[in-house]
Amino acid sequence: MKIDRNMRILAIDDSPRIDSYSLIFGIVYRNGLVEGALSTKIEYDGNDSTEKIIKMIKESRFSSQIRIILLNSITMGGLNIVDISRLSDSLSIPVIALTRHEPRVSELERAVKNLDAPEREKNVKLEAIKKAGEPFKIKTKPILFAQAAGIDRFKAGELIKEIGIEPLRLSHIVCSAIVLGESKGRF
Repeated sequence: MKIDRNMRILAIDDSPRIDSYSLIFGIVYRNGLVEGALSTKIEYDGNDSTEKIIKMIKESRFSSQIRIILLNSITMGGLNIVDISRLSDSLSIPVIALTRHEPRVSELERAVKNLDAPEREKNVKLEAIKKAGEPFKIKTKPILFAQAAGIDRFKAGELIKEIGIEPLRLSHIVCSAIVLGESKGRF
């Protein structure tokens, strides 16, 4: 993948819990400009985030234009784990899940195992966590941690250093403002 500031990026974040669901909100971003927005709802602690994101993208007018997907971590809506490998494979688009703090995979796995959910659902979540791979550090300011699919670690790091976190930051601000009435927290 050639790094190009003109490529369209879809940056996705989730909202705080709203009853039994969370909002997923995506900003379509290109060269410093917001070109569009997408949204859908997912079940809080459910297993539908991957499918809902795929559907949201495929049904949008931007589907053929998006070149990279950025996620604010592999967890959306509580413990609704995004299978970044399946997301990338289904859309033929690289996916990079970013966090400011190093993900503690063992703690995430423990939380999933303690969920009040059928074993089959827990196993789907655990498999998605395993497929996401070990988080790696991207030396930017601030330092970020990433898990990636459809792109190698080196290219993912180069890409994030080039485009920054502004698309994810905007997605976070807008998503929280829609649900809470104003933006809260930070990416």
